[in-house]
Amino acid sequence: PERQYNYPLETEQQLINSIKIGDLKIARDIMNNVFKNHFSKGILSIEMTKCLLFDLMSTMIKAMNDLNIQDSSAFIEGLNPVARLSGAETVIEMKYEMMYILEKVCEYVDSGKRENNQKIVDRVIEIIDSSYNDANMCITNIASELGLTGPYVSKIFRDQMGEGIQDYINKARLKLAKSLLVENQNNLDTIAKTVGYTNSNGLIRVFKKYEGLTPGQFREMSDSSSN
Repeated sequence: PERQYNYPLETEQQLINSIKIGDLKIARDIMNNVFKNHFSKGILSIEMTKCLLFDLMSTMIKAMNDLNIQDSSAFIEGLNPVARLSGAETVIEMKYEMMYILEKVCEYVDSGKRENNQKIVDRVIEIIDSSYNDANMCITNIASELGLTGPYVSKIFRDQMGEGIQDYINKARLKLAKSLLVENQNNLDTIAKTVGYTNSNGLIRVFKKYEGLTPGQFREMSDSSSN
């Protein structure tokens, strides 16, 4: 056959993007379209078919390399793609092997992303727990310390923890503020600055949001219960 395969950069990038976000459904659709475009109306030569298969395999490796997933090379070698694809004798077998490899790659990418995301969340919590009383602490500064963008870190944190970074910061500050309100008689401005707010207004706002009362009311309730 004289037909040549056509695997444009646009299609390759779409496949890379779907693998990188771990969307197996979209990745399968793209792969199905590639096979349909090349084999539904005829066949490629054996050599061109091999080129297409290994181009598809190369795309998966590129996607994993872009994500810097640890031990990805060993994982690919473990799948033994060369032997799988070389051993296929029909288009159906080739497609089956490619879909199997694609599924395993997407699962591996998804697992690696979850592990990496948990590391990011753990680091964010570590930064907050050690410095939440810094009035300059914010999502942008935390993300910058990790070498990432604020929106990216915020999304990962919320997905993993079920709450936003600022909520976590406020709750950490609130916990200390409640202890200080019970244990000493410092004024609100002093306590607010101790826990990371520039003035008492910030502390009052957070108290009302999370506790439904003011710091003064909380202190009065604590005094009454202790008496």
